[in-house]
Amino acid sequence: MLIMRIPLVFICIVLSACYETVQILDPSSNIDTRAKFADGAFLLSSVTVTTPSETRTFARQQIKIYAQQHFAYGFFNKSTNSVDAGAGKTEWRDSKLFETPLVNHAGKVSSLRFELDIQVNDQGFDQSIDNMRSEEGLSYDLKETWQRLEGTGSDYDGLWQLRTHLIDGEQQVNPINEVKMIGGGHYIWFHHYALNDSQQSHFGYGELRDNATAKRSMLDVTLQSSYAERLGQIKTVVLSLDEDDRLTETFKGATSMVTKTYFRL
Repeated sequence: MLIMRIPLVFICIVLSACYETVQILDPSSNIDTRAKFADGAFLLSSVTVTTPSETRTFARQQIKIYAQQHFAYGFFNKSTNSVDAGAGKTEWRDSKLFETPLVNHAGKVSSLRFELDIQVNDQGFDQSIDNMRSEEGLSYDLKETWQRLEGTGSDYDGLWQLRTHLIDGEQQVNPINEVKMIGGGHYIWFHHYALNDSQQSHFGYGELRDNATAKRSMLDVTLQSSYAERLGQIKTVVLSLDEDDRLTETFKGATSMVTKTYFRL
């Protein structure tokens, strides 16, 4: 079927976003940079693909977060049996949302910029892109419906790149290239690393809840992950920002204490 062959780059360009509706007008060009949505986390409700011969609607477990003029998304692509995740910068111009990918599950991304047209609905927003192209060169239209997830913003919101990864105070010998997005009381992370000359990619997303039993800590609830053993996992994490606006995350693993430090992208 056609949808099984849609390139990943096309999938990533249509995952749209939301920002705080603030009136900003660029005085030098009279371009309206007002956002149509507030920052937050969104769950994909449905995907509709229309080709010249058929229309197909389906669902998948996918989340997207918008915060601090950045976005991230992640899901497991059953058609390719692999992780599909990415993140980048956003910009609103005359009610259009422009996304510039910076990284994905395989590494850095460059020379891409996409224009998205979105419409508000009661639960979130609808997004559609017409005249897209499959690998076979066939034209199709794509529509997605997103539902806002409950949650509030925090000082930790934004897009982060892993810098140090310590286990019981020792830096890991085999580095993991990891990106994490926080916003709307939710998070997405994805990373890749080399294992036996093979590139491994993984992702996960979940909720960050207040922890009533311990100060300065939160409950991290894994809702989806390519690591099957982490599904439904609840762990206590401590998040903090230093004077250089670096994010530190500390939590207890199965047998050790893990500390990660991130810098903003």
